[in-house]
Amino acid sequence: MFGKRALADEALERLPKQARLQADVMDLFLSGEVSGRRVARVLHNANLAGAAGTKQFGKKPTLRNSARDLLRNRLRASGWPKPYVSSVRGYNPRTEQEEQYQLAFFLPHEIVAAVLRFNDAESVLKAQSLDRRPDLATLRAAFCHQHSLPDALLLGFWADGVPFNNDRSQCLQVLIMSLPGITAAEDFRVPIVGFPKYFQLKWSTWQSLLLPVVWSLRALLHNTHPACRHDGSAWTAQDSARKTLSGSPIGLHAFLAEMRADWSMYKELLQLPGWQGNGPICWRCHATLADLEDVGPDASWRQSPNPKRPTPFPKLHASCGRPYGEL
Repeated sequence: MFGKRALADEALERLPKQARLQADVMDLFLSGEVSGRRVARVLHNANLAGAAGTKQFGKKPTLRNSARDLLRNRLRASGWPKPYVSSVRGYNPRTEQEEQYQLAFFLPHEIVAAVLRFNDAESVLKAQSLDRRPDLATLRAAFCHQHSLPDALLLGFWADGVPFNNDRSQCLQVLIMSLPGITAAEDFRVPIVGFPKYFQLKWSTWQSLLLPVVWSLRALLHNTHPACRHDGSAWTAQDSARKTLSGSPIGLHAFLAEMRADWSMYKELLQLPGWQGNGPICWRCHATLADLEDVGPDASWRQSPNPKRPTPFPKLHASCGRPYGEL
């Protein structure tokens, strides 16, 4: 989904013949090789010439908003779900106070459901070959045994900060989902959520942000579309499609199998300690820099767990009256 790699020939050949021209030309636009104005003009002229798959470009393109109109036209027929909007805690740089912000998410269970609208579950599970990842194969076997499942799809998350301005002084915190082990989907990267780092409160922002994500992963565990919003409230007017799907099967079971990030992100996301400072430097014990060189069998840091570990993320709100831990 990201980068400037050209649309592969085999991917183009899998499309219906009448859709290939539009897909090929739009790929030039989305990869940045051709301007939106030029692509809009080419598709408009193709429609005038009677080319198949270009009927929606019959209107003469405007000069100023060609790129915007192209994206809207393309997304109108997209099979991807609508974003899920939730309130998260954040920092207001101007007032230097905490505020509640509305943030849009792509939910993991809805992404999987969108994939299954174009692929059957058996072929997706079969395509996830873990020959080169014995660690994930062992994890999947253990997960399926624990939950008495015949099979399950593995998901991967990647979290990092990405500079988004010319002097790299501003950073966008992003959480992205992938499907490890599926060779045909090596470039399958779907953004779950993103926000500018200068709105981030230490621990609090990620803590509130992960609640809808965990709720969505729980839906995948049960292979069932949720019956209400992540905080137990009723669906809103923007959730009409989700309300229709309430209680219906997603199509397969899936779970988060790996989380990729650097240690800085692990500290922000999972509240793991760093190696600097006066406090604990280990997430398993209470070793500090002061007793780092004490490696004897009777070292104080060996005697008990870390007493200063940050409090874990709070339990999710019981979904629609169901006990915590159930969907």
